[in-house]
Amino acid sequence: ISKPDFVMLSLLIVVSISLAVLAYSFGGVDFGVYYAAGKVFLRGGNPYDYSQLAGEIVSSTGKTNNPYYYAPWFTWMMSLLAIFPYKAARVTWALFNFGLWFWSLFNLSRLIAWPLPGWRRWGIYLFVTFVFAWATWGSEQVGVLIFFILTLVMLSYEKGKWLSMGVWMALLLFKPNITTIPLLALSLWLLLRRGWLPVVSMSAMLLVMVSISLLISPGWYLELLKPD
Repeated sequence: ISKPDFVMLSLLIVVSISLAVLAYSFGGVDFGVYYAAGKVFLRGGNPYDYSQLAGEIVSSTGKTNNPYYYAPWFTWMMSLLAIFPYKAARVTWALFNFGLWFWSLFNLSRLIAWPLPGWRRWGIYLFVTFVFAWATWGSEQVGVLIFFILTLVMLSYEKGKWLSMGVWMALLLFKPNITTIPLLALSLWLLLRRGWLPVVSMSAMLLVMVSISLLISPGWYLELLKPD
């Protein structure tokens, strides 16, 4: 490894860890909502009912926050963290997002042969870690998770794994206000090229997950239909 490559790689590692620690020290924002939703779900409640959610948010974080608008399968994921005390779960979420970010970059490097391996690539990774990952870590949002699943969608397309591509597309809808329009555009693009298998796979996976959610929590969606 050349000296410039070593220097830039070392800088990427040191700065990334420093940014992650600094982001964690901000005190967090959104994870408190995810954690509370998992807690409400575990005790058989409805996390979309803000009257149930708000008390759990305050109990865990000591402050109020926004309502919960994520898909049920994200709630299932968060319920695994909600088993643990809030502080331990928050550390786990931070470590998960840190590792997932670099896994996503590795996936991206398999899709796009740019920039060239070495100091140029490490430099670009350092830049995007600063402008995107750090902000996401600091607010404890799901941008890194969306990015990761998106790379899996693209990798599945590159390898012609149509069924798995559809599954990842369905899972990407865990944050529908962000991912619905891009996925509709992607589905239309696929159908125009007779790539119907991923779209069918996505539709089937969505049907299965929504059906399971209705079996586990009948009527969960009714809270979303209420005014205000």
